[in-house]
Amino acid sequence: MIVLTAFNKGGIGKTTLAVHVTGLLAEHGRVLLIDGVDQCDSFYFFCRQLPQQELVPQRAKVNSQVTAIWNPGKSPLRRLVDFNEYDSIVLDINSPKEDTVQAIAGSQPDLILLPINDQALAMRQLEDTLAVVAAMEEQAGYQCRVRIVPLGVTKTNIYEHLSSFTTKPQNLGVTQRINKHPQEFSKSLQQGEYVWNYLGCEYIRDILQNVVT
Repeated sequence: MIVLTAFNKGGIGKTTLAVHVTGLLAEHGRVLLIDGVDQCDSFYFFCRQLPQQELVPQRAKVNSQVTAIWNPGKSPLRRLVDFNEYDSIVLDINSPKEDTVQAIAGSQPDLILLPINDQALAMRQLEDTLAVVAAMEEQAGYQCRVRIVPLGVTKTNIYEHLSSFTTKPQNLGVTQRINKHPQEFSKSLQQGEYVWNYLGCEYIRDILQNVVT
């Protein structure tokens, strides 16, 4: 399974979502995490160090089932990585162009996760992000699961905005709401610790588990 976490705006929670989905998938097999963001935060989460260079796979220190690779240039990886060695691939990238995922992984994603918080600009950018995903589907000629993951924002607010969007993916849904946990999420990324291990955040595991299964 290929999972893409993306959004047209930074600071939304995309990388946080990517690392936790990777952690869940790694419980059932080997996972390749492709960090396509300049800050390389998802690579750092698992490897506990900054990448020495681009496009070099590195076994994670946090979880031996995870291999991370830093690919900020969105380079094709088919000639560098044997994808058959992995049960799942997770891509953490910024705004996906119509052919970005195809170029990197050689095929389109099975699941696209779009985190959204309560920033006003984030909600405005959601329409643009969904339009890009819809264009990706049209170009590929297939539908994948697209799930919006509310991080603090209410589902009612999301649905109100969705009703006014003119272009949306076909298989679009909204997951259960994850409450605001700014301190816990920040500590999670810094310490390489899954957020559901913190008091009061245990429920997040079940929400994300339902998304990837």
